[in-house]
Amino acid sequence: MTAKNTYGFLILTLFIMLFSGIASAQIHMYNGGVKIKITDNEKVYIKNGKYIHNGTDAINHRIQLTGEFKTDLGITLNANHGLFNYINSGTSFGKVIINGGKLDGSLGGKFIFSNLHLNSSSEIVLGADIDVYKELKFLSGNLDLKGKTANIYHSPSKFVTDNGEIIGESESTYIKDSDSSGSVQTFYLTPFPSNINLGNVGLKINTPTTGMDITIDRKYGTQQPYKSFKNYYVLNPGSAIPDSRVTLSYLNGNRQAGSNSSQFKIFKAPT
Repeated sequence: MTAKNTYGFLILTLFIMLFSGIASAQIHMYNGGVKIKITDNEKVYIKNGKYIHNGTDAINHRIQLTGEFKTDLGITLNANHGLFNYINSGTSFGKVIINGGKLDGSLGGKFIFSNLHLNSSSEIVLGADIDVYKELKFLSGNLDLKGKTANIYHSPSKFVTDNGEIIGESESTYIKDSDSSGSVQTFYLTPFPSNINLGNVGLKINTPTTGMDITIDRKYGTQQPYKSFKNYYVLNPGSAIPDSRVTLSYLNGNRQAGSNSSQFKIFKAPT
């Protein structure tokens, strides 16, 4: 492990759990409140364990990440602030790889990622909101929002280099919501060009002119009383977008049983 600890020592706690008489070691990294810096070309891998963060200082207790941080069993964030600092330094934005478990949070904290790669054999569950500024990339497995929100930032929402997008979502690796109350949100806070696929959330806007700022919510659950797909979109433009054309993409698993794709139409709900 090559992480740099600039203000103290990390506390490593070893838990031994017994299953059917066979000892299975889970090694968890517990941070009681120190600053960690993982720089370019450095990697931290918590194998068969998770990272538990109890820092309370909103600035000094975040992880400064431009290298790679990987964990097999997820992350627990017991704080009221984001965990990873977003570092805008050329191409060195850092990468977090989650191989399983849960992104759990309490006290109102949320996860801030530059690049989040999901590589689970089943699914990864959210226990807190997440912000992604570069890539939310699916290598394998699904992401269960569990009623939380995944914000995909699209340039220039915070820094001029933001270009967040979902990569690799497919029929076998996708975002779901077992609570039917979460959403995937993306937004563009300045005029955007025509024929743009904002955040790759499944909705594309084509307009002959430049559109103004817009927020797109991909909601989960069936919109009533229209019995739509198992997810739908809510668009909130900052101003009218003249002569716009909207293209929607969908997963077959989100179709209503017995539906006929040749009869699909885009409709506008009254509210």
